[in-house]
Amino acid sequence: MFNTARLGKDFASNPTHGYEVLTYHEVCFLLAEAAQRNYAVGGGTAQSWYEAGIAASMKWNGVDPAIIANYTASVAENTYGTSVAFANNSGKSWLGKPVDDAMSKIITQKYIALFPDGGWEAWADHRRLHLPVLIPFANGLDSRYTTHDGGPDNFTKRVTYPAIEQLNNLNYYNQAVAHQGADMETTAVWWDK
Repeated sequence: MFNTARLGKDFASNPTHGYEVLTYHEVCFLLAEAAQRNYAVGGGTAQSWYEAGIAASMKWNGVDPAIIANYTASVAENTYGTSVAFANNSGKSWLGKPVDDAMSKIITQKYIALFPDGGWEAWADHRRLHLPVLIPFANGLDSRYTTHDGGPDNFTKRVTYPAIEQLNNLNYYNQAVAHQGADMETTAVWWDK
């Protein structure tokens, strides 16, 4: 019997394993968000950590430094009006929320930097902040979702319980479902009310 998971065993026996659990660019974006919320983050501002996150992500992907500089200074807007340049704020909004403010920029660039491996983190950010603004499903006809406009009701709010839970733990499963209202992807979690 082992005291580590199978993946953990690989890390324990090979400390130079190539899988990065938490990348430097993700740390930079986490610090940028914390600084934007006025937490002391050790010698950096929201802008400096944001720009460091963009640069680290692009360097990690082999992007030329000149392209990184041009991208970081860009005021071109995405579909919903979010630009990259930290100091630029067009004042645009989507569904009544600003889309070119500092937090929108930080979370949008974090989403891009973590793609494609940061799915759970991006999903958590989207549920927590409704950022970044995401384009709705291509087939927005799924009746589980009440809106089809890119707002927070377009997206999965939680993972449903595995079917085995009903078989092995029916009483507690029923109790949990009664507390939350349903066991559906569209049921808000306890903090998302």
